[in-house]
Amino acid sequence: MTGGRSRVAPATVARALASCILLVSCRRSTVDASADAGQAAREDAAALATCTAEDRTAAPPGVDEVEVGDAIVDASGVLAGVIARHKGARTHAVWGVSRDLARSELFPLGEARGDEPPPKPVRSLRGPLAAFYRSSRPRRLVLAPVEQPKDAGPRAFLDLEVQADESYAFDVAVAGDVALVAWDEDAPSRDTGLVKVATVDIGAAPEQPDGSARGLRVVSDPASDAESPRVVAREGGGFFVAWLARRTVDVKDAGHAAALEAPGERRAFTWVELAVVDSRGNAIMSARRVTPATGHAAEIELSSADGGVMVHVQDEEARADGAGMRIYKVFVAATGAAGAPVDVVPDGVGRAAMALLGTAARPWIAYTDTVEHAFLAGPSGGPRAAVPAFDPGRPLVDEKGVIFGLHFSATGQAAPRIRRYRCPDVGE
Repeated sequence: MTGGRSRVAPATVARALASCILLVSCRRSTVDASADAGQAAREDAAALATCTAEDRTAAPPGVDEVEVGDAIVDASGVLAGVIARHKGARTHAVWGVSRDLARSELFPLGEARGDEPPPKPVRSLRGPLAAFYRSSRPRRLVLAPVEQPKDAGPRAFLDLEVQADESYAFDVAVAGDVALVAWDEDAPSRDTGLVKVATVDIGAAPEQPDGSARGLRVVSDPASDAESPRVVAREGGGFFVAWLARRTVDVKDAGHAAALEAPGERRAFTWVELAVVDSRGNAIMSARRVTPATGHAAEIELSSADGGVMVHVQDEEARADGAGMRIYKVFVAATGAAGAPVDVVPDGVGRAAMALLGTAARPWIAYTDTVEHAFLAGPSGGPRAAVPAFDPGRPLVDEKGVIFGLHFSATGQAAPRIRRYRCPDVGE
């Protein structure tokens, strides 16, 4: 499972997403590549129709307001990064829920300020960790155990001062005893953005925060305007790091009207670049473009596959007025060779960020359409379908045929809860 993304529309208050109602729908793709692909697509849709919701839900304890970000499943159950109003203060925390939803607890990590996104939990051999911003002035990016000692000061594997700018985008991945965090910040010239990474050994016990940098590198091309990094562990060691790169279209390069997205707003092309680094953050493969330079990529998700990486792209390109965004995938081999883009959802995708469910070999895509109805698209890339069992909410994470998702009150008055959905074939 690749978690998504501060990139997924958060639930600051249940009311904010109460309109996210799932409808039963199934649309056939316009073209099936083959009879086999058509059969696989029908099987995907049939699997979705068998999903059932369980009655029990789990509420976050001791909070009346919560913003939910990415989630993982580990030995203890579901761990979701949240910003919660806890004991009267906005707090970075991880919300832990047992698999049977009988236990729900909050692990506070520190005060949340400004527009800082929720923490990102990640599995490791030393137990669950969380990456988050500790403060805004100076801005510090922290990687720490989810469960902090109760009789001592905070402990962290990494507590790094980073440059403050408009973006709060960051990501984290673990490979063995090494963790890598990636973030974006303004280049020294402030005309473009760059992506940095830092690696840290998590094989030893965490330390009192000392602010030291380990394995600090710039991985993006200095000529690129880079932002929104995503990382995933690489088979055999090291990490894939991908990000969005952009170029504003000059008026002289196109007709004046064509160079404007809207009155006074310059049009920009956005594509995906990718690099491979080792466990120290050193480049194994330098940055290279892996999607078309004339695209409009908005979100990316990564999953390791067949020795390389599968890059899923949510693209703003509309093939017709009102057609919405599209989702496609590109396989990048260990050598850096990128395959041709393959449509997963050719149209009708809304602006809420997609999420990957299932396995690297059989990924399912959760997304919303242009009117905020939530859908799942199966591994075949065929018909997309809403799950009849879902009610207002969104999927968070899955494991072995069980999806753990957020469930919202129909009136929008209560904090979101976590509910289990049994969906055979999703994640199995």
